[in-house]
Amino acid sequence: MSFLNLYSHIVKRMALMTIAMTCVMSSLTATTLQAEITDRHREVVQLTFDRLIAEIPTHDGWDVWPPVLAIEDSDVVQAIAFPSHTEGGYTPNVHVYVGLIEKVAHFDPDILAFIVGHEIGHLMYFHGQAMLERAEKFGKIKASTAVTAAGRDQELEADFYGMQLALKAGFSHRGIQQALHGMSTVEAGQDYCSFQGLQFTHPSWDMRASFLQRDEVQKELWQSMIAFKNGVLFLETENYIHAEFCFRKVTEEFPDCNEGWANLGYTLLMQYADALDEEDLRNFEIGHIVVGGFYRRPDSLSAQIRGIDEDLWFEAVGALREALRIAERKKVKDDLILVRANLAVAYLIHPAGKQVGEAEKYFVEALKLLDNPEIASTLDPLTRATILVNAGAGRPLDDSRIVQALKELSQVSKQQPAEESRIETLSAALGYSHAMLLLSSGKSSDQSSAIKLLERYLLTISPASAWWPVAYQEYAELAKTLGKTPKSKDDFKSPGVQEWRIVTSVTLPDGTVVGLSQLFEDLQQRLGQPDTSNPIIERTNLKRYYYTQHGISILASRDILGIFLSSANSPVVQINRPGLGGASAELRIGME
Repeated sequence: MSFLNLYSHIVKRMALMTIAMTCVMSSLTATTLQAEITDRHREVVQLTFDRLIAEIPTHDGWDVWPPVLAIEDSDVVQAIAFPSHTEGGYTPNVHVYVGLIEKVAHFDPDILAFIVGHEIGHLMYFHGQAMLERAEKFGKIKASTAVTAAGRDQELEADFYGMQLALKAGFSHRGIQQALHGMSTVEAGQDYCSFQGLQFTHPSWDMRASFLQRDEVQKELWQSMIAFKNGVLFLETENYIHAEFCFRKVTEEFPDCNEGWANLGYTLLMQYADALDEEDLRNFEIGHIVVGGFYRRPDSLSAQIRGIDEDLWFEAVGALREALRIAERKKVKDDLILVRANLAVAYLIHPAGKQVGEAEKYFVEALKLLDNPEIASTLDPLTRATILVNAGAGRPLDDSRIVQALKELSQVSKQQPAEESRIETLSAALGYSHAMLLLSSGKSSDQSSAIKLLERYLLTISPASAWWPVAYQEYAELAKTLGKTPKSKDDFKSPGVQEWRIVTSVTLPDGTVVGLSQLFEDLQQRLGQPDTSNPIIERTNLKRYYYTQHGISILASRDILGIFLSSANSPVVQINRPGLGGASAELRIGME
């Protein structure tokens, strides 16, 4: 950097500091009273601040991080953020006033989180720098329409950032609403309409609340919730009970969240499906449905009661219908397809037996929407193929639909080669349904084709699937009908497939083993207190604990439920082939 540029850079920083301090001083023009700072003030602010900062992955542009936090002994209802120049360099600051802690937050971390998050948002977006640029452009900072409009935009931007950050850190949406209400009550004099507000640098509280209630804003907010993100993770890992807890929380906080209701309905339906056994599936007389359920998994991740749970089915369908109602009102096109397709599946496995009429109604509606290119484009090819495969499980698919499904699978294979195993599963499931259709014709040629499809299915699908023994029975009976000796179950284990053992633990460089189902209390005795923790679901002891120096975070209640590796200093993962003396390999973050 040249001397001239360096000089200009220093001048700008000093000017920015002057502007920031001018803003601070101008906000304190009213007579203020000192207020005592107690340990209670310090604790609630520090804990809230630490949880928020833990959710910020990058902070480029600041020489010092995290921001310097301070509590001001004033009864002013205020929190401020500003830059300063310290020995460490360009330093962000967040100051919270006792008056705000007491009069608005009432010592409630959920309320405080939004306000502190809002101030952090100003720092993350470098709004002070924007103020400096406007000052240079207009000659001085004044309450002109251009300046104040920009100021209002920045406040709304910081509001949105603060709300997202608070939700990511596991704070309650209720607290955010209370924060807006509390500030509106305390600063009732700032209740002006948008045109009157042009003379102010901050938008009215009604305007801010209205902005945050927009559908597009609400969608981004609920997707920011730590409960929503963890719920999706639990769905992907087929941990449906914990997914249920998460999405119940989402729908409590955001009753109009169609995605929350859709995911809650799905996870309840999967719990219902997980409890079904082979005999139940035979009684339904349907083809292979491709969903997350119907697989045997460890007891800790499965429903504890086997058999048909009628109440669970009705609750699942109720949640899916609520999602459909909200999606229809909001005209959310992709959810209309997905929710209808899941409702169709639900009626195929109705507690009282397959409800053909209701299932057919929802399948017809879903397939009609899928025929609309604009709507179909909102879904990825794998999802479109899944809907077609499931439709074939409950109703005979004509040749054009089978071709359509195969075309979608071919497209997935080209675009997402990593999804090869799922593509094979979908293709095999489609073949199973096709085989059942061929068997119904009674023709010997169709029976010969059907047995080939069933053999391919048994070679492709995991024996852990509850559908596998049902398909094997169909195959064995068909083989005898055709005068053939059926292969044994062991014959269908693919010789070319090399499996890996499930990884249930990692070993840290100091020899500490962190494993699933281990008591978290025991791990704490080895590693000490975590750097920070965030609740996964409010009012439960399920939390995510961060050990930054070890490169791990732990999902735990009493026991450890999950281990997350996310940085270059994360431990190496050892994977092994099954059997004594099986081959092994190492996995580490950053490998390709």
